[in-house]
Amino acid sequence: MSGYAHQWAKRQRVGDSSAKTLLKTYANWAAEDYSTWVTNDELELDTELNIQTIRRARNKLIELGYLLETDKRLGRTQSIIIYQMLAPAGATIVQSVDPRSGKTISLSPPTLEEYAAKRGEKSSHSKSRRSKGDGNSSPSNIQGLQIPLQAPPNPMLKGVKFHLKPLQISTPRLL
Repeated sequence: MSGYAHQWAKRQRVGDSSAKTLLKTYANWAAEDYSTWVTNDELELDTELNIQTIRRARNKLIELGYLLETDKRLGRTQSIIIYQMLAPAGATIVQSVDPRSGKTISLSPPTLEEYAAKRGEKSSHSKSRRSKGDGNSSPSNIQGLQIPLQAPPNPMLKGVKFHLKPLQISTPRLL
C-alpha cells in the first residue's frame, strides 16, 4: 500500500520542501491502513536532513493535519511513535481506476473524521478499504489530476503489458 501513499504524498502541497520530503518518506513506509513509523536514524538516512530539521518538518506535518501521533509505540523501549497519515481539508485527492475491476479507487489516506469513525470499529480482514470514488465523495472536492494505478510486480506476469487508463475529472476548484 505504500505505493498508493507515495503517489498521494507526491501530489500534496505542504509549503515546505523539508516537510514534503518527510511526508514522502513516511508514505514509503506506510502500511495498508496508512499507519507509518520510521526511526529517526532511518529518516536521517533517507532524507539526509539533520534531526532538528526532521523534528521541525514533522511538527509542521502534524500542525497541517498530514500526520497524527497515535498512542501506539514500537521498539524495545517503546520510543518509536506510530503515526497515522491523514488527508487534511484542502489536500489533493488522488484517485485511479483499478484495472481488474474497473472501479475508481482512492489513493488518499483517510480524513481525520474517517479515521476517528473507523477507530470505533473492529477491523475485519474480510473488509476491503472503502474507495472514496464510489459515491462517498463529491466531485467538487476533487482537485488533483488522477494517477494511473500500477500493477504490482509479479514474476508470473513477466513480459505481460498492462494498459492502465487514468481517470480524469474536470471540476472547478473551490476556494
